[in-house]
Amino acid sequence: VKLLNKMKEEAAKHKDVELRRNREIAQLRKNLARERNTIRTLEAEKRVKEAVLKEETRGSNSIKENATCMSNKAAGKVGPRH
Repeated sequence: VKLLNKMKEEAAKHKDVELRRNREIAQLRKNLARERNTIRTLEAEKRVKEAVLKEETRGSNSIKENATCMSNKAAGKVGPRH
């Protein structure tokens, strides 16, 4: 009888340990999925910001080039047209 009770206790103990371990694994997987999603979101935001910055840089460079061309023309530095 004592042996049977001890076996039941051990089985219950192992079951509890297994349940705890499975819950911990599930929680870790959930956290991992959340972190991966956060990483994907941040990477997407970074790509958008880089694209906007690239466009802004392109636009400001174009404005600078146009201003330089206009300045040269206005200063009479551009040769006569043929």
